[in-house]
Amino acid sequence: MPTKSLWGELPTADAIMTPLRMMREQANVLRQATRGVLHASITTTPLPQGRMRHSFYLVAPLLNDYRHLIFSVEHGIDPYPSLVMPVQAPKPLSCPSQKAFENLLPKMLQHPDTRKAVAALMANSQAIKDAA
Repeated sequence: MPTKSLWGELPTADAIMTPLRMMREQANVLRQATRGVLHASITTTPLPQGRMRHSFYLVAPLLNDYRHLIFSVEHGIDPYPSLVMPVQAPKPLSCPSQKAFENLLPKMLQHPDTRKAVAALMANSQAIKDAA
């Protein structure tokens, strides 16, 4: 006899756009835009008290997978509120909602320091390609 589910109707994963999901989408955009010369890696680290940290790195495969941290996001089991730590900001930024994170993400990805890092990694990667 099959086991009866006592869970009721479970929510779908699409109900909430988490920071991690948005980060992964932008990682895919970067890979496509640079034709794979650069991509992004997101590492998730468990923290005390049921929290987690997602760290967003630029990665240059041609430079032995050199990684450059752009920002990290911390939250509990609920993705909001989130605490965002851009490497160029002097202190963490609070994102109380999905909308707040959606508004902050382009600012971090388009920050002059991020653009400078992308340009440098692209140039160094191109030098490796040219030498091959």
